[in-house]
Amino acid sequence: MHSMINLQHLKFFYDTVILKSVSEAAKKNFVTQSTISQGISKLEKTFGILLVTHSRSHFQITQEGMLVFEHAKSIFKSIHAIQEEVHRCKGHVGGDLNFVCTNSLGMSFIDQAFKKMQEVYPQVKLMINLGGLHHIRTSLVQGLAEIGIILYDNSFANFNKVTLTNGKFHIYKSIHAKQNNLTQGILVDHHKGTYVEDLLSQGFKIHAAVGGWEVVARFTDQCFGVGFFPDYILRGNRYPNLVPHSIDIPTKAYEICAIFPKGHNLSTAATAFIELLKAI
Repeated sequence: MHSMINLQHLKFFYDTVILKSVSEAAKKNFVTQSTISQGISKLEKTFGILLVTHSRSHFQITQEGMLVFEHAKSIFKSIHAIQEEVHRCKGHVGGDLNFVCTNSLGMSFIDQAFKKMQEVYPQVKLMINLGGLHHIRTSLVQGLAEIGIILYDNSFANFNKVTLTNGKFHIYKSIHAKQNNLTQGILVDHHKGTYVEDLLSQGFKIHAAVGGWEVVARFTDQCFGVGFFPDYILRGNRYPNLVPHSIDIPTKAYEICAIFPKGHNLSTAATAFIELLKAI
């Protein structure tokens, strides 16, 4: 090997392996798929080896490619540490902050802190990724995100957590709905969603599982039924016509947390963002 390694090409290769997709790596780096592929090819020429098997329908890393990937992981971890130390020496908060959360939290909890972060710490580049709990867990484990924002449950016990806020689940109705609309059942996020089995054990029936608390709230607002979801959905007076139903259910509390892998030291940007989220 006679030429220097191009870090951008190495990053293209690293992201492609992590995401298992050239197209996803292109999206993450804001370039075309062709640029990613060309970058990997140039990296292969630099090393004089094949890093991946080239196929339109299948992506497969070679044994040599896995060796390069493991070293790349250490390289980019060191680069991140260097950037963090520089920011600390300068006494300011900066750099990139990748975080991941669910769709409902992104729409009704994160937005205020996101805006405040841009105003107070303009040198921080915030990148948000929305998805389900499996996506959040995978993103943290693979290092695609530094922190995740979730409604905490024990399935995330192997992560560090910082409590951001607490609240409760309720059954809600629209002020324009008929009084007897509970008889047809309750709108829930999905059949095995948080506390849904508890509702069933108390004699309630499910009207429909609609795929997300935000959708439950929208359907409830349109008088399609009564909805079961956490009270943070109503922050900022987003659904002024929704009120707690008069029916009494046992208290079902939740905890919104920032989580991150154990052994990971948070960046100054992540710490600042968490403090803003706690202040909401």
